[in-house]
Amino acid sequence: VAHSVAATVCLVGVSMRSRSQVRADQRLSSSAFFEPRNVSKVLRYHANRVRSFSLVDFSTRCAKLLLHSNALGINLATLRSCHTPDLDGVARLVHNAAADDFAERIFQLDYLRPMRQTACRRQTEHVPLLEQLHKQGFAQVNDFGLDVHALQAQSEQILGSTRSMQKGEILFRNPIPALEPLLANTSLAHVMRSYLGGSARYDGHSLLHLNLGGQHDPSISAKWHHDRCGRRLKLFVFVHDVTRHDRPTLIADGSHNLWYFLYQYTDTSRFNPNYVQAHYHITPMVGQAGGGFIFDTNTIHTRDPEGSNQTRTTVTLEFHAHAKIPALTDFSGPCPSYGSKGSDTADLGQPGFRNYPQESKFTTVRLHEG
Repeated sequence: VAHSVAATVCLVGVSMRSRSQVRADQRLSSSAFFEPRNVSKVLRYHANRVRSFSLVDFSTRCAKLLLHSNALGINLATLRSCHTPDLDGVARLVHNAAADDFAERIFQLDYLRPMRQTACRRQTEHVPLLEQLHKQGFAQVNDFGLDVHALQAQSEQILGSTRSMQKGEILFRNPIPALEPLLANTSLAHVMRSYLGGSARYDGHSLLHLNLGGQHDPSISAKWHHDRCGRRLKLFVFVHDVTRHDRPTLIADGSHNLWYFLYQYTDTSRFNPNYVQAHYHITPMVGQAGGGFIFDTNTIHTRDPEGSNQTRTTVTLEFHAHAKIPALTDFSGPCPSYGSKGSDTADLGQPGFRNYPQESKFTTVRLHEG
């Protein structure tokens, strides 16, 4: 039986393949990524890590478990809807298919730990914002209820003259008092906890200003990608109106339920735009000042690399489920985005927010074995 990494396996159907056919499948699989040559090296390097199993067996087990897969991973929406007939069977399939330890750890944290059951129970609540998150992986909000004039004035003060002097992406993490009502909003906090499956921590915010002068955006954020953190939530507040010409965030609808075969490397989280656009419906995150959106950063998303307008300014807030970051400390992932690794804020979350308490220094999480 020919064996290869799962990103190849998921494309081959149910027939047995020769070595040359497997190599062809691997080339096809890597073409789904932005840097196929780099990814091919990673796939070959990790081929020996994937537990040997028949290509026929993989397809048969996917069908039996009512799961769908593509070149990037396995859609695990059924686990989030709490109708999984064989959770242990899914766990064994993922154990075989994970091309790195980080991928398996993400699966254990997002789908197997006890908090998953809490998320399942709360999924039945009829909260429109929560329903949109579960269905699409994002929810657009017309008005977060903030003082928009105060938000704009404080943002302008932080940006100062930098916004006109520096080209590209400018990031600030200065305090923004106008955000306080957002973090004190108990209804919003309920949505965050319900989606993440239990207590949630707040990991800070950033003021992002784009000044690209109408040119193509070459940055890594302008490539289709996921954030390599599994399930977490980011909330974007528009400081000014964001239109289709302002390089909005673009999100692949429904991709939040995808468990990716590889999480460890940046190259394997950046995807070919032709592949994404052929397989997903794309929604631009546009809206008025004071509004914005919440989204699961496990979705496939990007910043539109093209735009006729000169600048765009947004505020981004980040939230993780409790116990997730402590379980990822032995991996070199990008979670959380803010704070120096090893610092209290990076390990425990931001202090002083009643709706989003810090974690205990003694937080542990029991992971699934077998």
